[in-house]
Amino acid sequence: QFKMISTLVNLSVWGAQFGTQLWVTFVHGPSLFRALSSETFQEVQSIIFPRYFLSQSILSTALLGSYIQLRGSAQQHFSLTRLAQNNLGIMAVLCASTASAWLHQLYLGPLVSQALKRKDKTAFRRLHGLSMALNMGGIAASVVYLVHLARHCRL
Repeated sequence: QFKMISTLVNLSVWGAQFGTQLWVTFVHGPSLFRALSSETFQEVQSIIFPRYFLSQSILSTALLGSYIQLRGSAQQHFSLTRLAQNNLGIMAVLCASTASAWLHQLYLGPLVSQALKRKDKTAFRRLHGLSMALNMGGIAASVVYLVHLARHCRL
């Protein structure tokens, strides 16, 4: 029963994270960019993006935590032998995804906003490019996790 609930939490968190990533990156952002003036788009994004990246940080952390919980106690995962036995690659992907989400939330996101407010186009382009790369890395991590789920799914 407990494992079923943990699995449900894990899958729900992954679904919320991946769905949000796809919606914001490929639907919301491009649609608003085409439909709004530059000033209005920047204003909307300054409200939406901090919330988006906070949600990605929380969901990444929850996904990592629920995965660790499903794979055994946290102490088992800090032994390299146990890590190798318990999907070191997926743990590395989830850890990297979580770290990059929090890096984006706490450091990069505010830098992008500051460059935008200063109207420093060079800094904004550079930082926004890095932001996009981190976001695409998060999407790639979600796809890798989906493949992992598909390989271990028993229907």
